[in-house]
Amino acid sequence: VVRSRSASDFPSARRLFLALDASGSGVLGKEVLTMALHSRGLGAGKAKLVAEAMDFGRDGTVSWSEFAASCVDLGDPMLRRDMEILFAQADADEDGRLRQGDLARLLLTEGCVDGEAAAELLPDIAGHGDPEAEFGLEAFLLHFADTL
Repeated sequence: VVRSRSASDFPSARRLFLALDASGSGVLGKEVLTMALHSRGLGAGKAKLVAEAMDFGRDGTVSWSEFAASCVDLGDPMLRRDMEILFAQADADEDGRLRQGDLARLLLTEGCVDGEAAAELLPDIAGHGDPEAEFGLEAFLLHFADTL
């Protein structure tokens, strides 16, 4: 979703990223991000977990796209069309339903390097723990609207 937008679509996130990127390298070290989150009132442990979660590529840094993706409210009604497109791209067999394999491909495409994340997310989105679960667009949209 973030890749289809420009930095100007996220002005507050962009200003914060640039302020934290004192070196001008275009990436934030997780330590810098952890300290910044902690200094803004997040507990030290949570700040570290958030910084870890923002490092989608698991390379020890958080790029602008990772930072922006972490800041975007995917449940925002203004992003519904983007989310519909994302769902359609993930729906390999075009049956209007996503399964674990579809979700794994989506996560890998969007920069999540660990396909196991699909197995963890699937029951949450589908609403039950069945590994063979599937879900449609409305459950997909509802998941992001409810969890953010």
